[in-house]
Amino acid sequence: MDWKERVANLDRREFIITAAKGAAGIMALSHFGCGGGGGDSTNDTPQNDAGDEVSRNAAMAEVNKKLTDLSGLSASEKTQEIVTYMAGMSAFQNVAASAEGGGVYAEFKENGKPFMVTLGRELRSEDRAAATLPADMFAVSSLAGMPMGAAMRIPDRKVACMAAGFDYLEAAGFDPNAPNTKATEHMAEIANMLTHERSAYVLNSLNCTYEGLKSLQNIRPAVLYLNMHTCVGENQIALVTQTPWPDQIESSQMAVDYFADMIVPCEANFIDQNDNEIWQTCVGLTKEFVQQYWEFAKDSLVYFDVCYLGWDTAGGGEPAIAFRQALQSKGAGCIVAWRGSSNGSWCYPAAKVFFDRLLGMNLKQPNTPNQRPFPPDQVYAEIKKKNLDKGDQPTRYMTLTPSLPTGGMLVPTIESLLVEERTYEEENGEPVDQSTMTLKGTFGNANGRTIKVTVNGQEMKNLQINKDAVGDIEELKCDLPMDPADKGFAGKVLVSVDDHKSNAVALTLWRWKMQQTFVENADGEVIFTQNVEWDVYLRADVHPYRTQAGGELNQPEALSFRAAPGSKVTFTFVTSGSSGLSSSPASGTMPYGLRNVSNIIKGYIFDGQIDMKSGKITLKNLFGYPITLSNAPLPMGLLPDPSYIAVPGVSDDIEFYLESNYNIQEGDILGTLKVTTTKLHFDQCVPTYKPGDSVSLAGEDLNVPYTYKA
Repeated sequence: MDWKERVANLDRREFIITAAKGAAGIMALSHFGCGGGGGDSTNDTPQNDAGDEVSRNAAMAEVNKKLTDLSGLSASEKTQEIVTYMAGMSAFQNVAASAEGGGVYAEFKENGKPFMVTLGRELRSEDRAAATLPADMFAVSSLAGMPMGAAMRIPDRKVACMAAGFDYLEAAGFDPNAPNTKATEHMAEIANMLTHERSAYVLNSLNCTYEGLKSLQNIRPAVLYLNMHTCVGENQIALVTQTPWPDQIESSQMAVDYFADMIVPCEANFIDQNDNEIWQTCVGLTKEFVQQYWEFAKDSLVYFDVCYLGWDTAGGGEPAIAFRQALQSKGAGCIVAWRGSSNGSWCYPAAKVFFDRLLGMNLKQPNTPNQRPFPPDQVYAEIKKKNLDKGDQPTRYMTLTPSLPTGGMLVPTIESLLVEERTYEEENGEPVDQSTMTLKGTFGNANGRTIKVTVNGQEMKNLQINKDAVGDIEELKCDLPMDPADKGFAGKVLVSVDDHKSNAVALTLWRWKMQQTFVENADGEVIFTQNVEWDVYLRADVHPYRTQAGGELNQPEALSFRAAPGSKVTFTFVTSGSSGLSSSPASGTMPYGLRNVSNIIKGYIFDGQIDMKSGKITLKNLFGYPITLSNAPLPMGLLPDPSYIAVPGVSDDIEFYLESNYNIQEGDILGTLKVTTTKLHFDQCVPTYKPGDSVSLAGEDLNVPYTYKA
């Protein structure tokens, strides 16, 4: 005997008990009545005490049978037929189709309670399987919440819940190692994104039963994804669970919820193990249920692949609007839902792209270079621009509530970096001040959060969080290491907020080694010769970035730079033909911007600009080391620039061009100063930390996309 035959041979009581067990055992057997015949030891409520509940159950069974008979018709044809059929039944009153079709709403004459039928989502075999996600994705997470700020954007918890509810008598429906339907595959892909080490969300087990969805009050998820039915009518909308409607609602634990309008009976179609459509009366959850039992992390993301929950006022969608308002009142900062009937053929691809863009995974419609994470309103705008928000009819499309969400940003995102190197160094080599890095981007709210900035895996010190009056982060600033040998001197920059990691941006480091020979001639006689070796470090962020999700890459504006700590000049000074010319000292090493106790600059200062749009770097050396003439009328420190070594002459600033791989071509640069000849030679220069390949120039994210586990 196959599954379908076994179910057909069950009486009503056994049928409901079996269904309840298959949907995760949501009620004790004592809570079910037989609905017909006499009482028994598992039911303390005699049948004749149930009043008109028997007739209500009989009416629901009639509707169920009629819907099965209409299985070959389209949703619109079913709607028309079932409205006519129910209007002729004595058990119902006020029977009407929902404003856009796809659902029927009625009331029981006996008590005025609603009864709803969902007809909007035509199920296919690909929709079968209430996805049970791989066990290794789940982690034990504390229910204790973190302190909540007034305007937090990243949810204050790391728990995510996902569930689908189209299977019948089957709470688990696929092998995680081989997803066999589009329904299960797309949920597994989204789960992999959420639980990736970069995203750092953990999955909490959930199913689409009455008790399963009731448990959200204790889980308080940061992300909720549901793929299920809704029942919709002119003045009510409800989420359809996998829990069958009990034989005797008035004697069950659900009675309190029923009489408080938190649950309603809903007629919905499910897919059995043989991919057959079966109609069953199940428990539907109203907005009152949400207000009573649901709780979200503050500024959480709620994503619904369900029918009609994205309705607007133009479509008679006041019930859907009220349902979304209930979600917002319980902490949802961003709600994604579909207006009109939903279907896997357009909902599943859109869901994968939405989470991909939100988390910056770059697996779905990948960008070159990789696109950084963006907040939900920006992701929604990109999805609309690419027409991924559209269904098969103009009235079916994705919606976002509110249009400017207060939350739903799941990870931080770096837009750009700005390096400010220290000014000068004391005569003993100690820096006068500190090199710093300022990070621009979207980082959420700082209240109660653990925030870190790392460079090349090394946590940066003295993190300053600049925030507004409600705690939203405007920018981050931290100290940078001052020794090129330090691990975090340059490399991949990451921001983490409670272990949610941002995109990785390159803090690029160049090291230029240059040699100069400077010969002074007078009347055909060599007066002195200078040999100088420059060793210059430069740190900068030169990656192109987007200001909008899916937008064009913007090259950074021309960046002013100053040589980084560790830069120095080594020189020798040799005189000939003039005993009145000397240098003090005759040889040595000068650090950057050395100044003496009188604040007179001794040493050199390398400043310049990087222009990535033209690929040009301009290098300026403002000071050098003084040369002394025995009869000089001015103090040593006030001699004009031409009397300084380590000056490439009074010709134009030295300019060189960035090759595609940041190499500098070898060659000589010549300049003249009176009868002086300067010969400057550049070694080949490659950044010690490459920002990326020659095509992408690092782009917005250096992280390598991960591989889908299943």
